[in-house]
Amino acid sequence: MTKILCGKLISDTIDGIVLEKKKNIFLFKERKSLSIDNIKNLDFKVYASINLPEYIIHKVYIPPVKDKKSQELLVKNKLSTIVEEDLSNYIVKIFEAGIENESLTVNVVLIKKDYIPNYSQDILERFEIFSTDAFGLATLSTQIEKNKYVFHFYSCSKYTLAVLSKGSYIEYIRYSPVPDYIFSEKDIENFYYESFNLTYLYLKQNQSINLDLIVFSGDIVSMDDVLRQLYEFSNLPFASINYKYFVQNIPEDIAFEQTSSIGLIISPEEFDIRNIEIIYSRRFKILSKYLSLVVAIINAFMGIVLILNLYSLKESMFLRNYKETLLENKVNVLKKTIKYNHSELNYFISYAKLYSTVYEHTFFDIMKDIKDLLKFYPYKTIRYIRTNQGHSVSLVSTVSFHSLLDLDNFNKKLINILNRFKDKYKVANKSSIDVNNLTIHIDINISKGR
Repeated sequence: MTKILCGKLISDTIDGIVLEKKKNIFLFKERKSLSIDNIKNLDFKVYASINLPEYIIHKVYIPPVKDKKSQELLVKNKLSTIVEEDLSNYIVKIFEAGIENESLTVNVVLIKKDYIPNYSQDILERFEIFSTDAFGLATLSTQIEKNKYVFHFYSCSKYTLAVLSKGSYIEYIRYSPVPDYIFSEKDIENFYYESFNLTYLYLKQNQSINLDLIVFSGDIVSMDDVLRQLYEFSNLPFASINYKYFVQNIPEDIAFEQTSSIGLIISPEEFDIRNIEIIYSRRFKILSKYLSLVVAIINAFMGIVLILNLYSLKESMFLRNYKETLLENKVNVLKKTIKYNHSELNYFISYAKLYSTVYEHTFFDIMKDIKDLLKFYPYKTIRYIRTNQGHSVSLVSTVSFHSLLDLDNFNKKLINILNRFKDKYKVANKSSIDVNNLTIHIDINISKGR
């Protein structure tokens, strides 16, 4: 069970919540506030968000290059003619919109580095994701609608935050602090109403964007009168964040407060605001730990093998070379046949090298036979299991859809693929459909006896 701390960074303190993740479910455990220095040795995954008073957004057009480094160079060259201040003073986040008139349209979000706390590298490397409140809200918006413009309006006692996005493409961000002279509940409701209206009218009249959906989060979700007035004003489809869908047992007031940091748990890396060097350094250190463990295990295993088989060293060396050649040939055949670019294939190949049993044809035969199933979807978990009774492959994942029609089409295609293997393998399909949440939980096992 994975422990998670997600929260907001306020100066040198992280104020957040502790969650436990069990499979695909997040469980609320407690509220937690601690000094940023104390996260170094914390046995949790840490997701941290900061609230920014300003985001500068520019739309630019560049040649349609795919390389990210080339994109960044072209974008910064364009920005140098637009932004008066030195770009080195900003964190530059680039979000692609698509090809328009043979040019790639991108929105560039500039974040002043002065707004970001000057944490040490070992602190920054400790975070799974280090991002902003606005990007956390955008992530939650994608869970509701990925392919349309979503206007996400968040409110709390200190500020409102409006984010217009389409998938991971950021179009507009507006932060509005609650004035000091506002105290009463009625005044706060009026401020929320006015803040929403000003932002909405600006987007409709100045940006010429057709909004598809409005999402509310924060304490405005509990203000029925305000929501009714806003619906009458905008006449657009409404949605609100169902916090218990993301985190079970979380109290409403804590959920309102921690909305953006909850979003970071499922946030993509492109919303991370750290320097790419920090992110790469963190990855390398994590990988090094696992490699050290693997090397230690292999060395220990090889030591045992050496003791047990010292008397037949020449024979063992011959068999090892023969098996390595056989594995290499099988892997090359598998790569050419399956044409499979998901990371799971590399995982299987690496995993295969650690097991003597997979030198037998069974591992590669079953992988080759079910290649259409493997290519159908990038499953979260794939496992190859071999016992005295036989061998099997299990696939597990959860897939979300935008409509019931999409869900039904996906399920029909999946069943059609599984039917192709029934003559040769035993197929156990325990997948379940959640019509209310438009999701399919895939749980498939394909097996064959010896």
